Amino acid sequence: MKKILAALLCELLCLTPVVQAESTNPFSLFPTPSPEPDNAPPTFEMPAPTAPKGGSMRLSVLGQTLTLDFDDDPMYSMLDGGYIQASFYGYDASDVLYELYLLFPDDVSSGSVVTPESSTARGLLDDGIILYVTSDASELYAIAAQDEYGVYPEETAYAITFDEVTRNGSACTFSGSVEATLMALDDNYNALYPVDDLTATFQFTMELESAPVPDFGGHDSAPRLPGLVTPPDAQKI
Repeated sequence: MKKILAALLCELLCLTPVVQAESTNPFSLFPTPSPEPDNAPPTFEMPAPTAPKGGSMRLSVLGQTLTLDFDDDPMYSMLDGGYIQASFYGYDASDVLYELYLLFPDDVSSGSVVTPESSTARGLLDDGIILYVTSDASELYAIAAQDEYGVYPEETAYAITFDEVTRNGSACTFSGSVEATLMALDDNYNALYPVDDLTATFQFTMELESAPVPDFGGHDSAPRLPGLVTPPDAQKI
């Protein structure tokens, strides 16, 4: 399966004057598919579970309603830099892969609602939602986030509502709901069209204090979304 590495930092245009579009990502973080061997078609398979599932999401989007599993692998769900990244994935009846990522502050509590407005007001610009839909014929990726001026991309919106947040030692359980309008992007991260009426409910448990942060060979792995603050030591791969 062409599994998305949501924590990989893509590299930044500002550090190199001229680069090929296909070899760079202008955003400080955007999950991108794992590289496939040259000329090899994408392959799809269910990931082997490494531990009992810690939760799920009931997602409605693009005319589909399906259940996504919470991915407790710390490569995809993690605490880092004051943000939590939670990953969910599942297949529809046609073996189309849906992957959804929630990024939100680690200090949410019962009753918290994370929106572009709340994030901008607190200077927390790395919150947001990312959706990937992948088949053997096509890929869709869409986001809703914010920059220092407000919603980003334009015409997007999201609200992550936490009905209950409970902690038990290093484990934290989150339950709540999501409403969003995302923007589909092309390979150069230009806006294509809105992905309307995304709704979801979720419940999952994460190990926070003891969860290791993946080592990506010296590159910053903190969750960051498009158009946000660039680390001063960011490098191109």
